[in-house]
Amino acid sequence: MKVKELQECLAALDPNSEVLCYCEDGKFLAKDRKFVVFEVSSVSPRKASRIRLEDRTPYLKIGEGPEAENLVLLDVTSDI
Repeated sequence: MKVKELQECLAALDPNSEVLCYCEDGKFLAKDRKFVVFEVSSVSPRKASRIRLEDRTPYLKIGEGPEAENLVLLDVTSDI
């Protein structure tokens, strides 16, 4: 999702609402849970390269580099 799209989505909502994220990806779930909830703790622009680790897990290499691009990163925590 691009920043413009996120802004458009958020602009239609109550600006005093809390922002939470959730994930239904099975590899992140504890036994007998259907999803994990995260709270957004910060939003920041960063230079980073999108890579995959040896096990094919998506990852970011933060900083300058030949494949680096401008990204906006949401820092999330499960301690809500």
